[in-house]
Amino acid sequence: NQGNTISNNAGDGFRALAANGGMIDGNLLNNTITDNGGNGAAFLIDNGGFIDFGTLPNRRIEGNTITGNGGAGILLNQQVAADNEAQLDATVLGNTISANTGGGIVSNLFGPNNAPPFPPAIVDNNRLNLTIGGTAAGAANTINGNSDVGIGVNVSGNGQAVVDIINTSVTGTVDGPDPVWNGDGLGLRRSGSSLLLATVTD
Repeated sequence: NQGNTISNNAGDGFRALAANGGMIDGNLLNNTITDNGGNGAAFLIDNGGFIDFGTLPNRRIEGNTITGNGGAGILLNQQVAADNEAQLDATVLGNTISANTGGGIVSNLFGPNNAPPFPPAIVDNNRLNLTIGGTAAGAANTINGNSDVGIGVNVSGNGQAVVDIINTSVTGTVDGPDPVWNGDGLGLRRSGSSLLLATVTD
């Protein structure tokens, strides 16, 4: 998906849904995604699956303008059961993400806890590898004027998230309708038996 204008749609501007063990690999490059009723770009895993928009150099989310959408600018949602697994890889480079009602970049990992009597069959069955920004020319993201949260990662159940935020500007976030967030620039939350490893650098 490259160089398109995607605007004024009732749902998400762009949606990638991997369900029931499905797999999606790809890029989202140099698009203008504005004024959609849902999220600007949604990457969704339901009941296990695999999405790779993050293995460089060929898979990435880069150079997009994502603004004025009714949901998040970029939403990453993962849902697993105890007997399946999910992995989402995303590298977000050089995007402008602004004035989205549901946040700038928002990630949620949902699934069962690693605890008796029914722990997941795979110990780390819900995995996120998320890189936002970089040090190369043009890799910095600008995330401005979104509601709820600029960058928010919410890990629960048995989720395992590794998040690197590099050389990214997050400004002007305001409190919105989601009670999880309070107008935070950068929000990190974990619960249950989850693991969240985050690095924030310039």
